[in-house]
Amino acid sequence: MKVIVLNSLSHSGSTVLSMVLSASQNAISLGEVYQILRDEPSKWLDNNESCSCSQSTEHCDFWGPVLRHIQTHQIHDINERYQYALQYFTTHYGDDSILIDTSKGDKHIDIYRRIKVDYKLIYLLRDVRSFAFSQSKVAARQKRKGLKKIKGQVWFQFLKWYFGNKKRLKKLENTTIKYFQMGYEDFCFNQNNRLNDLCDYLDIPFDPEYLSMSNAKHHVLMGNPMRHQKDKQSAIKYDSSWLSDTRNAVPCAIFPFIIAYNKKHVYQK
Repeated sequence: MKVIVLNSLSHSGSTVLSMVLSASQNAISLGEVYQILRDEPSKWLDNNESCSCSQSTEHCDFWGPVLRHIQTHQIHDINERYQYALQYFTTHYGDDSILIDTSKGDKHIDIYRRIKVDYKLIYLLRDVRSFAFSQSKVAARQKRKGLKKIKGQVWFQFLKWYFGNKKRLKKLENTTIKYFQMGYEDFCFNQNNRLNDLCDYLDIPFDPEYLSMSNAKHHVLMGNPMRHQKDKQSAIKYDSSWLSDTRNAVPCAIFPFIIAYNKKHVYQK
């Protein structure tokens, strides 16, 4: 079994990229594995959560058996939960299967290292202006109060993006972890070339048909709503609505170091 770890900040395009990769032979995306396994199984089994495979969590042929086993055997250690999930994945889908994990943060990376699983890491960054636009919209819908309202400010999301990505990339650079870094926009605007580069790194055959996501295989319980929208899985459609957001003007002017970092890491190719 191969494991592909697709790491990024939230709202950075990991769902789209994981669905592209899950269209390759034997690859299946499980979404944010760590965020699911750290919770009590009852949260997912009892609340009638829907999986991207069109089944409820209870009847999903991956998450249903895995979460029921963890619940029945009262497995509390996150490392043991991960080990069982990987074991079931191999048993159910075969030794040649490829698991795609899009967990946020970096705790799952440490788990893979502890349980000695061979994996390949992709680090994905989204244009800071698009990221800030998306995150501020989410914060506005949540109607936060008090100091939490600051999350709805574009300038705050600029800083969050900068320090979040810088911290993670610095950690990766200071370890022996090998990783493939890619900008989401760079991927969207140069799909064939970047997919070819990515397939070379992952050692999987390149096929431009992956970009249609027509054969994508996934069991994703949380994340981008497109996981349930079949019409949005027919091709990569870049959302450029942030281009008309005038709120980006001030942060771009007062944070030139962030714009320089954005250009270097998102559009490095």
